[in-house]
Amino acid sequence: MDLSGKITKKMDYTTTILSLVLFVFSALYLLRQAFRRIKIINMVDQLPGPRAYPIIGNALDFMVPRSEL
Repeated sequence: MDLSGKITKKMDYTTTILSLVLFVFSALYLLRQAFRRIKIINMVDQLPGPRAYPIIGNALDFMVPRSEL
């Protein structure tokens, strides 16, 4: 093998290792963000009060017969 073959092989190893390190750090970052999101969701679920739904909020709690208005 000549010098260019050794350099190419070394560059292949370097690229593979850097790709692996980048993948691992990206996966760890995404896992960390997911656990933070789960923690926030659990804290919001513990807030007192009626359950609110997207867009309509807690308007369903105010659905009463017209005579009670």
